[in-house]
Amino acid sequence: MSASSVTISVLTPTWNRSGYLERVWLGLASQTIKCFEWIISDDGSSDNTEEIVRALAKRSDFAVIYIKADIHVGKVRMDNEAILHAHGEFILWCDSDDYLVPHALARLLCVWDSIPQSISSNFVGITALAATNEGVVVNPFPNVDFLDVSWNDLSEVHGVTSDMLFFARGCALKENPFPEVDFVIPESVVWTAIGDQQARLIPEVLKIIEYNADHCISFSGGMAYNRGRAYALAASVRNLASYPRTWQISAWRLITFIRYCVHGELYFSDALRLWGDNSNTFLFCMATPFAWLLAIKDALQGKVVKSHREFLVAKGKVKIIVERLNNL
Repeated sequence: MSASSVTISVLTPTWNRSGYLERVWLGLASQTIKCFEWIISDDGSSDNTEEIVRALAKRSDFAVIYIKADIHVGKVRMDNEAILHAHGEFILWCDSDDYLVPHALARLLCVWDSIPQSISSNFVGITALAATNEGVVVNPFPNVDFLDVSWNDLSEVHGVTSDMLFFARGCALKENPFPEVDFVIPESVVWTAIGDQQARLIPEVLKIIEYNADHCISFSGGMAYNRGRAYALAASVRNLASYPRTWQISAWRLITFIRYCVHGELYFSDALRLWGDNSNTFLFCMATPFAWLLAIKDALQGKVVKSHREFLVAKGKVKIIVERLNNL
């Protein structure tokens, strides 16, 4: 399959999760259409991930691209690499602990084609449901066949914050890369940037997900990935500025942002510039003492991880190889 015939790029970031990859592959192998490529971005795995990927590529009737970092450099960098090398008009993440139902890709394209060409330029993608072995994660509109709703409205108006499937235009993601400032950054930094455009939601389960899989990334507990959190929070507040907030919520978000900046070792001037026009300088200065008190408490409790330091070292040393593993 030539790059020009690829319609969908399915991205699978992975780090020491070789045991899950065949399940992802089985979901892709069962798809009823084959105009897609599978891009595995291997974040410096030390297990047999490469061996598994190469073996799966030999069995594939779809294109397989393997992106390998020689050291662990984080999901942010590897996602950007995968997006950069994606050939598809659309991009879909299928993490290593997820898998697609057999008709998922055909259904997504069918729904996209149902959008009239006269308005399709206003749409950024498709939303569908995800489920675990226990059932649907969330179904915000159970009594509709489909609904056109922006991703920002989905969260800010309808209160949907649970996992769903997001199928996005590749060009929108290429124009809004993840800021490479830490190993991990909340995905809201990108989704809120493109989420003001319409998306067609279909209340059908097209992806199965597993929580608490080995080596999963969690933002609960300790204060890690603080620089990434700071960048994402600033961007999200800016991208969602049109939605009303109480002054209490706005104040708490500003205090939290400064708290992340302290742990992420961003200078005051850098933090102020990053926050930008989300508030004025006076309010920023007023919030800073409260943020520092919380940051000191975090440090005394031993909760802080300076992950950005290790990331910056890895970013400067990493070597990344991109290889097409078959000729399809």
